Amino acid sequence: MYIKDDIHYVPYIDQSGLYTLESIILSLEQNKVQVYLLHLQKQPHAMMKNILLIPNIVDANSIFDDEFLCAEASKRYIEQTLKIN
Repeated sequence: MYIKDDIHYVPYIDQSGLYTLESIILSLEQNKVQVYLLHLQKQPHAMMKNILLIPNIVDANSIFDDEFLCAEASKRYIEQTLKIN
């Protein structure tokens, strides 16, 4: 399973929002859900890097500015998951 989160309309995130997002992503990944971030803006990206959410929890390869590339990554993830199972 995967989730694509388009956060284009999130130009700013405060500390409580950041830690809430971290908690949600950790919970999803513990349940074997791949998380992709789409249209991550500058300030939230910097905040996520400051607390090492990026790259320790969200890999840089899971962050996209282009919906097509994100969809392709999702497709590859699903194909790999189906091969394993």
